[in-house]
Amino acid sequence: MQKISWRKLKKENLKGKVFLLPTDTVYGFHALLGDEVALKKLKDLKERKNSHFVILIPSISEIEKFGITLQKRHKDFLNKIWPGPFSVIFEKNGETFCFRIPKKRNLINFLKKSGAVYSTSANKHKEKTITLPENLDKDQKEKIDFFVDEGELRNEPSVVLKIVR
Repeated sequence: MQKISWRKLKKENLKGKVFLLPTDTVYGFHALLGDEVALKKLKDLKERKNSHFVILIPSISEIEKFGITLQKRHKDFLNKIWPGPFSVIFEKNGETFCFRIPKKRNLINFLKKSGAVYSTSANKHKEKTITLPENLDKDQKEKIDFFVDEGELRNEPSVVLKIVR
């Protein structure tokens, strides 16, 4: 597990990598969207085989890349809650997607450069979320490629909402 700055993280080749980043809520494990190797590592890290992860995006327009058409009232609602600590579930043709736009400038700038990322709180399934990178257990530390340390985070995880058509 290598400590890295936001600036250096933007320059790294993140393909196949899992990284720990601070968000506006808690520390989270992340991997590039669409990177199946990193997604498998993320699932192993969380000890979850068949679960979905939040997708962090830099802007609302990114949702349309998933074939989801937003009605005006949905856009208006999302513009009121984002950026912020709300993860929003959408369903499209039987598929479930959960998006969030974090309220953290460094993270938004990273997302604009890297593209969307899978995100999940930095803990094992059903365990307490860590507040400092050094609080990860040995097994987790060995599975993380990079981390950005911004000290202790004592915020609550994001609230999950569902958009119903």
